Amino acid sequence: MILAVTNQKGGVGKTTTCLNLSAIAARDGKRVCLVDLDPQGNLTKTFIDLKANVLTAYDLLNYSTLFREALIPIAQTLSLVPANISLSRIERLGADDTDLPYRLKEKLADYAETFDLIIIDTPPTLGALTVNAMTAGTHLLLPIQASYYSLQGTNDLMETYRLVKAKLNPDLKLLGVLITMYDSRTTLAREVVEEIRRVFAGKVLSIIIRRCVKLEESPVSAQSVITYAPKSIAAEEYQAAYRELIGRVENHA
Repeated sequence: MILAVTNQKGGVGKTTTCLNLSAIAARDGKRVCLVDLDPQGNLTKTFIDLKANVLTAYDLLNYSTLFREALIPIAQTLSLVPANISLSRIERLGADDTDLPYRLKEKLADYAETFDLIIIDTPPTLGALTVNAMTAGTHLLLPIQASYYSLQGTNDLMETYRLVKAKLNPDLKLLGVLITMYDSRTTLAREVVEEIRRVFAGKVLSIIIRRCVKLEESPVSAQSVITYAPKSIAAEEYQAAYRELIGRVENHA
């Protein structure tokens, strides 16, 4: 499975979700690859120093390196294709490059089967990098924050999904919508959850990721919450979300 984790709004938990789902899969013995397509490189910063002289997703999408050359081993069954600010140059290549949406898919073609799970973190835009992730992906996961502004821009996101599915990747499936950063103490958060479920219906995962300080602390320690605080509520919720996502894949196989 190649899972693109996407939402054009920032701060909704995309990187946190990528980090923790990958940690759970790797812990279970799956061969996992993380691809950081966000020029901010927050996922990369969890694991390595961005100042290090390493090949990145930019080199990959710029056709100057092979996929295996950009891979960095993180743990026994976990690897990373890192990102830094140079990746933003890809967004500036423009619509005249008809091959641009397919670059990541082409790079993955010979290596995808060497992994059980590839997770792609995307930037908070609907530009060329996000389209590359959707074109390369087999499945799409949308983290949505339980906040007042959470559904703003959702129509644009879903329109991009429909366009990619229609013109670039007909096999792309919307695997699920994951509600994140939920605060059950507020009436507003509960109302937002109801609205998200109304809009996305059965695509919304039954598990909700609540706000938890351990989720914020764990990347500082270069860890997922699964290893940083394995008995925390956040760790339990992400494990439940992972099981639900895998169950959906298996049920539709």
